[in-house]
Amino acid sequence: MPAPDLDAGTLADGPLDERIRALGPWFHNLVLDGIETAPDHFLGDYPRQKFLRFAEALPTDLRGKSVLDIGCNAGFYAIEMKRRGADRVVAIDSDARYLAQARFAAEVTGQDITFRQLSVYDVAALGERFDLVLFLGVLYHMRHPLLALEKVASVTAGQLVVETAVDCT
Repeated sequence: MPAPDLDAGTLADGPLDERIRALGPWFHNLVLDGIETAPDHFLGDYPRQKFLRFAEALPTDLRGKSVLDIGCNAGFYAIEMKRRGADRVVAIDSDARYLAQARFAAEVTGQDITFRQLSVYDVAALGERFDLVLFLGVLYHMRHPLLALEKVASVTAGQLVVETAVDCT
């Protein structure tokens, strides 16, 4: 499904709920001005419930810090890091539709976030290192997971948070 072109004004007008629906389906359930983007998500209130399990491991005050959110999807974590005061948040995803959702969510929530369509294997192209790197729910999708981890580590100047699925069967 092609990503809606927000710059062309296709979603610039109209009720918020219609604009949210036009960008669907959503994988992240965000609350945008009181409207949930994925209220019937099969994982419940995702990713908010997952975030609550590790949120305390992250700094609550990110003033003066830079953050990279790899595989940002609709931007839940990038928005949360801006809410914690991060000076700079860069969020990347390889999927244009997810990036359209993330840009929209950042606009609605008033967060200044830089979004780039980029593969994890190409993060060095950003030309910088980040104080906090979030690599959440991406590793198990990688064809070359160790190479991906090497690439991610190369742009990490401080804390790296990796979360992935584990099959214990």
